[in-house]
Amino acid sequence: MGSRGRRFRRRSYALDLAAGAIIETVETLTENPYKFPAPPNSNLIPRGYEVVGTVWDGEKTPYYPLMPTDRAWVLVSRDGDTLGDNPLDGSHNFGMETPTLSWQNGSQRIELYVDGMTHEDWMDAYGLEFRVTKNGFVTSKRMSRTLRDYRVFDRVPEDSLTVDVMEMDKTGEEIWDGAGLVSRDTLLRMQISPNMTEAAQERLRHEIAHIGRVEFTIVNGDGQFKGHGLVVDDLDVDFRLPPDIKKDAHTTDGTAFVGFNFVHGHDDMRLDVQSIMNLHPFLDAEGMLTHLEQEGALFREAIETGKKAEAMARLERATTEDLEAWPLRSFFARGGEAAWFPGMVKELVNGHIQRLEVGLERGKLRVPYSGGRYYVMTQDVATAAGLDIHVEPGQVHLDPKTGTAWVNSDDWLRLPDSDQGIKHILGGADQDDALWVHGFTDHDGVRKVLAWRSPNNTGEYVMLQPTEGSQPMLWHTPDGETTMYPPADSRKLTPRIDRANGTEYLSLAQEPAPGELGQGQAYHPDLMKEVNARTQENSGILGGYCNYTMGYKGTMGTTPPVLPDHLENVIDNDVKLGGSNAQVGEKISELTLQFLQSGTPVPKFLLSRFGVYPDATTGEIPARKKFTVGEGENQRSVWVDIRTTDGAHWVDRLSDGVRGSTDRMTAYRDERMAAAKLPAPVHDSVADDPEAVTLGARFNSLYTQSLREARRQYAKVMQTRPQENPRQREAERKRYNTLVLDYVRAKTEAFLDENPDDRHTAILRGAMVSRELNAADPKKTSSDSAFWQRGRVAETSIRALTEVGLLGEIREETSERGTQLVRYPTPKQAQRQATYEAVDIKQVWFNRHVGTTANPPRMQDIDPATQKQRKSEVRTLATRSHEQGGFVGQRLTVEERYFGTGASASLVFEDERGNVFGVIPRNQRDHWFVGEQVVVRTAKGSDGNLKAMVERVE
Repeated sequence: MGSRGRRFRRRSYALDLAAGAIIETVETLTENPYKFPAPPNSNLIPRGYEVVGTVWDGEKTPYYPLMPTDRAWVLVSRDGDTLGDNPLDGSHNFGMETPTLSWQNGSQRIELYVDGMTHEDWMDAYGLEFRVTKNGFVTSKRMSRTLRDYRVFDRVPEDSLTVDVMEMDKTGEEIWDGAGLVSRDTLLRMQISPNMTEAAQERLRHEIAHIGRVEFTIVNGDGQFKGHGLVVDDLDVDFRLPPDIKKDAHTTDGTAFVGFNFVHGHDDMRLDVQSIMNLHPFLDAEGMLTHLEQEGALFREAIETGKKAEAMARLERATTEDLEAWPLRSFFARGGEAAWFPGMVKELVNGHIQRLEVGLERGKLRVPYSGGRYYVMTQDVATAAGLDIHVEPGQVHLDPKTGTAWVNSDDWLRLPDSDQGIKHILGGADQDDALWVHGFTDHDGVRKVLAWRSPNNTGEYVMLQPTEGSQPMLWHTPDGETTMYPPADSRKLTPRIDRANGTEYLSLAQEPAPGELGQGQAYHPDLMKEVNARTQENSGILGGYCNYTMGYKGTMGTTPPVLPDHLENVIDNDVKLGGSNAQVGEKISELTLQFLQSGTPVPKFLLSRFGVYPDATTGEIPARKKFTVGEGENQRSVWVDIRTTDGAHWVDRLSDGVRGSTDRMTAYRDERMAAAKLPAPVHDSVADDPEAVTLGARFNSLYTQSLREARRQYAKVMQTRPQENPRQREAERKRYNTLVLDYVRAKTEAFLDENPDDRHTAILRGAMVSRELNAADPKKTSSDSAFWQRGRVAETSIRALTEVGLLGEIREETSERGTQLVRYPTPKQAQRQATYEAVDIKQVWFNRHVGTTANPPRMQDIDPATQKQRKSEVRTLATRSHEQGGFVGQRLTVEERYFGTGASASLVFEDERGNVFGVIPRNQRDHWFVGEQVVVRTAKGSDGNLKAMVERVE
């Protein structure tokens, strides 16, 4: 443990006669100079909590600018439902019984431990104070926003930051809700996370100079301001904001903290399952499956033609930081081909499959569709920012430069055909919320844009007309066409939620009672115990509400006739107000049971939404399901017969179509993996370097051995069954993967360090060749993933391929949107095709031993000592050049030979003198024809046989 070194402040005051003012002096005092304790053991396996960050974290980790730099700290995230069962290890809390600070984030309790400091010590020492103005839920939101990680930030004297709080009435406040303006000069003078590499920092500075919209957080002596800010080049103040000040967090030392995170719009969309159910039949199964098949065709074309840019963009929009975080992105960006490595084909295609089938058996699905994601904001904000954007009532302007969906300010408050506005129809939206947008041509021939939030309730959407200059949503088809505003029929939409839809809402979500959840009390970490208790009480209820409404709408095509409350109220209790949703949960359980008891057939895909899951072993749907109803003495079990649809339901057609698509992509993956081959330049680079192949083989062996050791060593991390606690299981899986990869990375990097730096790239090329030489079945191996583990090995692998001209350099450009675009220059190496192929050559030792003997002995008649000697010779000569008496560079001819009386013909390789060199195995004979000639490029001897990479001679 560290020396606590208790800190406190001493204030003194003096009258300055010249200035005519009292001057305050604050002196920070420390008893016993502080000594940092040792960092926590990295091999510790937390149970029921996750270490989010520590003072010892370094480069490429999140940076928390408001955490101490002069004292040890650890930030942990704890499972709220198991707090008492999973105490923290002493090195994670410095032996402290109470955290320095704690707050609630969803179902997780976040705790900050600062070595030897209470919450009062911390707030006094670092000039930040938290209050409970409403309740602990609200305070938690303010703390979470303040103490998060930031890439761009600063803490400055408060009087050096000009925040213009506008005077406006209630209407103005609603129009500006969640919005603001920020000066670009303010952004440019901010600090950048020191944990980012210099190259990443430079790219971020470039982005700062062009970005149009940011997420901001300000904490000063008045309180906290937060929202999305439009970046203005010539703003006369640092910030111009509406009068929406959050009082739960403020500074006490005359400073102001500013933090930024960047937001971007996207011109592609994946429909989540809730949107799919709520927007049907406007979006029908056949249309979604058509989009899915078209994306699959484009994806396959991208792999086969080398257009990796398109393929990777459809997995997820790539940025330059992505290239650093994911080596495969960098490989493809530089012009690499998936067809070179079977493991690469596997990961690339699996990424596509997993984006579609994220859990079909458990009712989860995401489907590609034409559309995009933009952040909403009113025209008044654009006008104040000096933008030339005009949006008439009933219109929307999609602006890619700022990633904004601009809407008319009057429409925001009230649409002409409603007593509600966009804000309320979309479930209480603010102007820092994102919208899914889909452009279409309606039945009346008019272009329109459908916009909705996620999560959403049935009918929570608005339909607006795009302005003339609005960004269209483009969709590319396999035949080379680009479509926009495809035909659709808005008459198929479920009635908008502000119109009569036949649903009765029972108002069962209860607001917190006065005095609950810390209301009116001074902040203390222990207040979060009550907040956590309410969180656990409400746990799962919001999900149950959404599951029931989604399942009902998907099955029946309408909203349920009765719901316990509006979704917005249930969400507010869950994440903001902290009220009780207990009665909501009871009603949802009752409605779910009643629906299943009605005997209505339910599509198998939707059964999980009603709490009915397939058998974990057989995958079969149970014929009956037991439900527990009532409490205490009134508790009883109710058995319900489960009925499913016959496959003709639209949900069945959709889920079956997605499953069929993933099956076809899986078969395609296996086919492409089997055909994957290294290009000739890799083999050429080590053809005269047998040491590189030998060391490369050792590298591969070490990787496989280290992976096996790590999996065995850390297997105990994975203790929770997914059915028992999915969240805990996922946390364990992440921890397990991190530990395994760290272990393997350390071992493989240490192996490279045993050799001269200038040999590292050759060794990895030798490892690539050796891997291909020994790949018995590429479909069942991804051993080449050794080259693409994050860290120095991946960086060296990319350099190894760049050195032989197979990969190009990355060039960056900036579009008018201010985002970084990765270009794909043509690599210098023109010869990319794989001209080498693997072959097993058997009995090489035996044929060398018998030579041209007229009556060769049988194998079993050769004494063991001679066999051992001959096999050793083969192993030695396998990596030696033919000029030195070895096999590399030797020319061989395919011939047919008969061995023994009545034997069938065998295919063999003969050397230049006509002697049998070795026998081609029967299972490889179909690849060869008599008279073909090959040259051995690389080889490996094993038990007197050869595994060789050969090149056919034209």
